[in-house]
Amino acid sequence: MIQIGLAILIIVAAGYLVDAYLHDRNVDKRYRARLASLSRSVGGGFEGDEEMMETERLMARLMMSSSGITRRLMQADWKVTPERFVAFIAGLFVVAAVAIWFLGLLGGLAAGLAYVGLAYMLLSNAADKQVNAFLEELPNFLERLRQLVSTGNSQVQAFDKALAYSGDATRCYLDPVALRLKIGVPLPDALRVQAQRLGIAELAMLAMIVRTNLRYGGNLGYILEHLARVLRDRTRVRSEFKSLSSELRSTAIVMVAIPPLVAVAIMVMNPSYLDYFVEEGQTALWLAIGLEVVGILIMRRMMKVEY
Repeated sequence: MIQIGLAILIIVAAGYLVDAYLHDRNVDKRYRARLASLSRSVGGGFEGDEEMMETERLMARLMMSSSGITRRLMQADWKVTPERFVAFIAGLFVVAAVAIWFLGLLGGLAAGLAYVGLAYMLLSNAADKQVNAFLEELPNFLERLRQLVSTGNSQVQAFDKALAYSGDATRCYLDPVALRLKIGVPLPDALRVQAQRLGIAELAMLAMIVRTNLRYGGNLGYILEHLARVLRDRTRVRSEFKSLSSELRSTAIVMVAIPPLVAVAIMVMNPSYLDYFVEEGQTALWLAIGLEVVGILIMRRMMKVEY
């Protein structure tokens, strides 16, 4: 019965890792879809990259080609030092070795997958938290930028001054932009590169607005004010949806957790009760596991709504 439990753990952990990794690898498609949606919200005129040079298109594809793990590390602002990498590998080795000693090779595989899955979950949560903190501070940054531009500052001067009074999340993401400005990179290019590295469409939208204003002129303050208002509305709607869907998330967690918990309880109290699934009911067992995995994926998709 222990082998069955370990097999279930391996399948669930592997399914989570594959689904999470594929979701993060698909960031290019979601990035462009979010950028197009944001462009329509602002009022159009910025959608797509029709006027982008071919060299810039190639650069954008290169910047978006990094793996989901790499982008997650950049979003979470986690620095991968040799010491941390060695510590992670050593921890994985210790966990797998202990599990192999007590539970065999299958237990070692399950423990290793659980260790990697937990690490990836922590990374994803840290990245989402940092991105959400940046998006909450971005409207205030845009408002300060609008005020500084309206009082006669150049775009670069306004950017530096607005960044100096911004929150930690904003400085974390925009400090590299300020460094590029100091070495002579134009502001739109510096913003676009950072947006593509992080996969943040709101930052790319700001880069397109600044670039369009430099090329054609116009009232930049009005556009920044409109963008800040759109971002505040999106943040408000996202918060409202999170509050309204809290019951759905709790229900999903309970529904997903009940079958494994019941199986573990039965294995502890009466292991012989599950002998049927080992001998004759293997088809039913794998069908139950498959339905459990499908249910997890459906619940995850239902709770992901983009605005």
